[in-house]
Amino acid sequence: MNRSLQHITSAENIIICEDFNSHYSWWNSAVSNSDFRKAAVLVKWLKKFHFDLQNEPDIETFHKDNLIRVSVIDLVFSTENISQYINWWKDSDYEIDSSHDMTFFSIARESDVLVENSIYVCQYDFEKTDWKNLIKDILAEQDNEEFKWSLTELSAESLESEAEKLQKLIVKLVEKHVSRKKLSEKFKSW
Repeated sequence: MNRSLQHITSAENIIICEDFNSHYSWWNSAVSNSDFRKAAVLVKWLKKFHFDLQNEPDIETFHKDNLIRVSVIDLVFSTENISQYINWWKDSDYEIDSSHDMTFFSIARESDVLVENSIYVCQYDFEKTDWKNLIKDILAEQDNEEFKWSLTELSAESLESEAEKLQKLIVKLVEKHVSRKKLSEKFKSW
């Protein structure tokens, strides 16, 4: 792979899914610096062409009894201009007679996104969410005039307006209670 990447130029809208068999802290924080060198060419190429990681970091994708740490080697990357439309997940229960988990991703068409989905844009880390306090705050906001339901007629415009209010409430509370996931190696959550 390292020799091949040097000669490949990425196009604009690309998704790459592969058993890369590469270890790097971007997708596995348990990896030591000595393991980085194997993935260095891959990471350099991904950065050069502005790819985002779609996997949830530190979520195991390969299982073997004798492993000393979590193995995250089945990876999905996309160019940053389409990352907001990609949703990644894995299913350990899906039987494929392999040590690898089945990984999935979905792609939303731009025309399907009426109200921008902030979950896709910011890629939140729901594994570390304080759900109890998030729900408590949602209930506390239900009588707030800024977010109160005020649908008086059934039309595309009025439904869009209500969806935008709901989006604003969700974004406000998610920003408070949910940390962002690490999309790139140097990602900062502010």
